[in-house]
Amino acid sequence: MNILAPREIPATFTPRTLARFIATLIREDERWLNQESWTGTAFLHVPAEHIRVRLTRNEWSTSSTACIGGWAAILTLPNDAIILSGADRIRMPDGTLTSVLDHAQHALDLTYSRACWLFNWARTEAQVLAALDAIAETGTFEIPSLLEPSW
Repeated sequence: MNILAPREIPATFTPRTLARFIATLIREDERWLNQESWTGTAFLHVPAEHIRVRLTRNEWSTSSTACIGGWAAILTLPNDAIILSGADRIRMPDGTLTSVLDHAQHALDLTYSRACWLFNWARTEAQVLAALDAIAETGTFEIPSLLEPSW
């Protein structure tokens, strides 16, 4: 269990406030971040509202992690939306399906290429935090050149 105090989650987010919130969450405790999976198994098949309750209580476990795209989706989904097995599909309250990628991309107001770069499993904590900081400040970020080292 995490020993941080409970946190408040805003009822609504702009792309900038969402980026700032996710960056703060990770800086407070990097264990919440796992770029290798949209969400951990603790977040599957439960309403988004229940996931946010765990987050407000700082109830961390090894299966309660998400990548940047996963957190963007979790924090902005309707209360009754559910992330399905495989953690890449979301069943919305009206029964329609969407993907974590699509929902998170729109929540952060990113182009498809920026969303794919930011949500990629190979991104380091430093890379995603730098991108989130840029989104929080300017509303976007620049994808680093492939010629620059990523370490």
